[in-house]
Amino acid sequence: MRHGNPGLVPALRDWIRRQPRSNSATYWQVEAHLRLAEEMRTEPDLRQECLAEYRWVLKHTTPRESQQARANAGLARLTRDSGFHYPGTIRRDAWGALAELPREMDPASSMWKWITVHHSAMPVSTKVHENQTVGHQAVRAVQASHMSSRGYGDVGYHFLVDPAGRVYEGRSLKWQGAHAKGKNNVGNIGICLLGNFENGPPTRQAQAALHGLVGSLRSGFAIGATRVVGHSHWTSTKCPGRHLTAVLRRYR
Repeated sequence: MRHGNPGLVPALRDWIRRQPRSNSATYWQVEAHLRLAEEMRTEPDLRQECLAEYRWVLKHTTPRESQQARANAGLARLTRDSGFHYPGTIRRDAWGALAELPREMDPASSMWKWITVHHSAMPVSTKVHENQTVGHQAVRAVQASHMSSRGYGDVGYHFLVDPAGRVYEGRSLKWQGAHAKGKNNVGNIGICLLGNFENGPPTRQAQAALHGLVGSLRSGFAIGATRVVGHSHWTSTKCPGRHLTAVLRRYR
């Protein structure tokens, strides 16, 4: 059957809805859920439903090997890092990142379900607005601290934002982050704003960059607004500072 048939999605939904409830799905029920996901995959507005269909196949059925492979491949296409790029992001080679140590990191093993925002808790020179290298130095300092003092395989965050509103590429999304403690990192994208926001708010430029980045990530990975949280959501900490925490309330 040809993909792209505009009437196929509602027809599949209707067929699935009319099937009797059972503890074991038939081959054709699994096939219908897979085909529905495949039809919805390229439509940004349907990504959340598409993810739900792939999850249903893998979690609630015993699919045939070929069906399981299709579900896993579909999830990979929706969640892999090559499918996401935030315009204007400063790449790792541009800011002088150290080489990652894969043996010290875990591959991303889950769909991205959360976005957690942090602050670096370290002051950044006001010269960062005129001199981009100041931002580069600040990001390198965070990475060096994570790798040398904490034994991480890379900077723990997937993205970093400086006070001038520049977004930096951190740890690749092919790797699980190291920013929310243990299992909380699974399916959890980490963003760090450079600065200490316990005593003052992020700059207007940093807030705008964070808003744009979070919006793009939410759209790209179908993450709900209530799953945009601060570090303190996961553990007892002042991070990301009371002023940045107030900024994050816009997503609740």
